[in-house]
Amino acid sequence: GPKTGKKAGRQTAGLLTAISAELRPESMTEIVEVAQDLRGHVLPVLLNTGWSRALIINMYAPPGMGPMRGNALQLLQASAQGHRRRKVLLGVEKLVAEHRAKHPGLVTLIGGDFNATAAPTDRLTEYQMDRDYREWMQGMNVAPIGPLENREHTFRPQQARHRGTHAQAGRIDDWLIGKEATSKGTENMRGPCRVCMEHGS
Repeated sequence: GPKTGKKAGRQTAGLLTAISAELRPESMTEIVEVAQDLRGHVLPVLLNTGWSRALIINMYAPPGMGPMRGNALQLLQASAQGHRRRKVLLGVEKLVAEHRAKHPGLVTLIGGDFNATAAPTDRLTEYQMDRDYREWMQGMNVAPIGPLENREHTFRPQQARHRGTHAQAGRIDDWLIGKEATSKGTENMRGPCRVCMEHGS
């Protein structure tokens, strides 16, 4: 379209899920259809090994509303973005519940950009969006893979990167696993010592 001089915002994310040929994707995987308003934010794949199933969800949760200040247009855009975030999180919640009911013993793995932190130590400033995300994880019976202490940040704002600082940096990208994957539940779940993720800019 014509250039207006204004920076265009993203309405959806671009999601890609790669599946190893060793898993025979043509016979063992199924792309799960999602509602139109979740496309570009949620990409679920059902893996069927014959003796078990895993629902692997790649997702992008837009940022929430953030600080309530700015002009009327900025506040309206922030409100719409917060609404989109709620819709994505609720859509994933419904999708997981449906598949857990349909496939008893299903293992759930959710990864992506959540634009919120799983632990209070994941960034210096804690936002309501972070607390809401933790509540969502608890309600979904999922937890981050690996320990929650001393986690590397996956995001640094562009201005901070240019200045060489860690201002407003945080770990907003994660892999979550359902409690069904372990007999001990998600409390104190210990996965790999390090889960490497890099937030794209």
